[in-house]
Amino acid sequence: MMIGITGAEGLIDWHFRCYLKAFKDVRYKVAGRDTFQDPAAMAAFAEGCDAVVHFAGMNRGDDQVLYATNLALTRTLLEACAAAGARPHLVFSSSTHVERETAYGRSKRACGQLMGEWAARNGARFTELILPHVFGEGGLPFYNSVVSTFCHQLARGEPCSVDPGAEVEPLHAQAVCRSILDLVRSGHSGRVRLEGRRISVKELHASLAEMAADYAAQIVPDLRDPFRRDLFNTYRSCLFPDHYPVALRRHSDPRGSLVETVKAR
Repeated sequence: MMIGITGAEGLIDWHFRCYLKAFKDVRYKVAGRDTFQDPAAMAAFAEGCDAVVHFAGMNRGDDQVLYATNLALTRTLLEACAAAGARPHLVFSSSTHVERETAYGRSKRACGQLMGEWAARNGARFTELILPHVFGEGGLPFYNSVVSTFCHQLARGEPCSVDPGAEVEPLHAQAVCRSILDLVRSGHSGRVRLEGRRISVKELHASLAEMAADYAAQIVPDLRDPFRRDLFNTYRSCLFPDHYPVALRRHSDPRGSLVETVKAR
């Protein structure tokens, strides 16, 4: 199976490429910014793809530019599929913002409509994937998610701004990747809304701060909850490389030496 991925510079794109490396029956190719500037390169990208996952797009910036850019990227992809004579399963990375009257939300609705209409005309499958607040290792603070921002600040001992009345719905990027590949393998069409963990911003910050304090004392926190494990690994990624390697203290007496490597809750 060949999967095309648009937008190679983003958080989910990077996680998806890492995820696909685990499967011997899956290959992938990527269309980045330069590819979108060259119609011939885009047609070569689309050719031979069994599925194309469309991540490329803007989510920050001037409203008019953002809206126009996202539609232009989608049209370029569809034109490339037509030029290559390809009818891949299209998977569109949309957002819960699709329900809002913002430039970003409107652009997501318009792009989804364009892709759905193209798929219907050409007998192709189309899946619109509605995503909540996606987070994970490699996320950019003050950009990708509040999780990335808190992890970045806690790793550097910086104060965090916490809105006590706000609620978010974080979902780890690897969960998104698993869902995408499952949808492609099953040939599922239609709108799919992925669910994250609904949590207050106050509770989210408290959990991360607790884990940060534990880890500073060389204690691995309680990670039986997969959501806490994902938060912890995202926090640990923000400590690299300054925190590592961790210096271990040796305790010695006439009987020998002891090094305590890890403690756990």
